[in-house]
Amino acid sequence: FDSFFTLYKISATQIYIPSDDGCAFHKRSKAMTRNRFTSVIHLFISTLFISTLLLISPPPLMSEESNQGNQDKVGDNISKNKTAAERGDAAAQYFLAYCYEFGQGVEENQELAKMWFNKALENEHPEAMVTQAMRLEDSGDHKNAFIYMEKAANKNLMEAQFYLAFYYIGGTGVNKSMFEARNWLKKAAMQGHADSQYCLGNMYLNGHDVKRDLGKAIKWLMLAANQDDGQAQYELGLAYMHKATDKYVDGNGALEQAHNWFSGGRDLPIPNTAEDLALFKEANKWFEKASYKNDIRAQFMHASLLATRNEIKTAYAWCFIV
Repeated sequence: FDSFFTLYKISATQIYIPSDDGCAFHKRSKAMTRNRFTSVIHLFISTLFISTLLLISPPPLMSEESNQGNQDKVGDNISKNKTAAERGDAAAQYFLAYCYEFGQGVEENQELAKMWFNKALENEHPEAMVTQAMRLEDSGDHKNAFIYMEKAANKNLMEAQFYLAFYYIGGTGVNKSMFEARNWLKKAAMQGHADSQYCLGNMYLNGHDVKRDLGKAIKWLMLAANQDDGQAQYELGLAYMHKATDKYVDGNGALEQAHNWFSGGRDLPIPNTAEDLALFKEANKWFEKASYKNDIRAQFMHASLLATRNEIKTAYAWCFIV
């Protein structure tokens, strides 16, 4: 039985998304999606198992009597989950699969891990279906991987919805459809999934397979930025800049524009109205937030906008950081 948690061992570069379809967020998505699914599994397991893990590793000064009591509680926890699992509880079945897979609270037993995992899968437990989709994807069976991922997405698991979008974007195991991709990204984004919010905002900001719409770009990027997503904060700053200047500049263009300003080109637009000034201030607020995350593009833009307000010393200070 191959470990059903093999996703921990998989490189992020192995995600099956074509690199030539023009979506700017793909590089980011390739780097983060596997790690995101690691957190999905941990989120579910930690909800059920965190107290057990604490009990297994008691503080050094705990008495033998207390330690024995904790071990008894661990045993009770496993016993209760076994009872629930035998009654058909998919969450308990998936929990037991994890315990037997890694020997947590029980002796490691791969056969029992496989048995309980398969039962959880038969009962369509969302995380079990995600794990199965990952295993199938790694074996090259993209069609069946898509089927399991779609089932998990239909269970309203937002991480599965996010990942499913990239099956549609890349045409992996299913016909390519940007409409379906946006649909699944939106489902996850509306549940508060920051990466989906970022991807939607990026699509509307850059006009990738959708009509460019600064209003929608700001809406989705704002949601992600408020979750402390540095890249969304930077692109939200760009969106406000575009809105103020009515001039589209992509990320690389913005960096070049800022660099030219400090090189003497002075081609950075200056706000001429109160409304433009308010938009510039809002842009700069988000550039500053991203700057503190060591985003060199945001640091250049932040410095440039400070310079337009004649805050030259602070502007150059950011340039030295860059």
